[in-house]
Amino acid sequence: MPLFPTLLDFIQHRMRMSHIYQPVMLTTLLRNEGAASVRPIVSEAELAYVIRDRYPVTAGHLLIIPKRHEPSWFELSQGELAQCNLLLKQMQERILDEDREVRGFNVGVNAGAVAGQTVMHSHIHLIPRRANDTVNPRGGVRGVIPGMQSY
Repeated sequence: MPLFPTLLDFIQHRMRMSHIYQPVMLTTLLRNEGAASVRPIVSEAELAYVIRDRYPVTAGHLLIIPKRHEPSWFELSQGELAQCNLLLKQMQERILDEDREVRGFNVGVNAGAVAGQTVMHSHIHLIPRRANDTVNPRGGVRGVIPGMQSY
């Protein structure tokens, strides 16, 4: 049995062992894992990039990711935040241009394990929403706590 049974196990190990994370290494590792593991970069800026979510909530679900490893969204620099926000806006516009059924978006950050963060590298979820993709969307992200979505 290999020391790291999955790529995710290896990445999590590397992240625990170093405060400096090299996204180039991650891209190389993903490419070495074969075509099924590769998530091509959708768009990129100097300090951040965009990929498709591996487990999309809806079609078109994207992740905007700072290149520097930082688990906490609140510890990103102003430059990183600005570039993430720029990519977020660009991707929102692209999705609206490409998919006329999209009527709204959920934008979210899970900051910390108790908030649901499972990948300890900060990132933003951009989730396109379409009419009738759920029975009652009222309350949106409030649905992360059972029973609190409706008010």
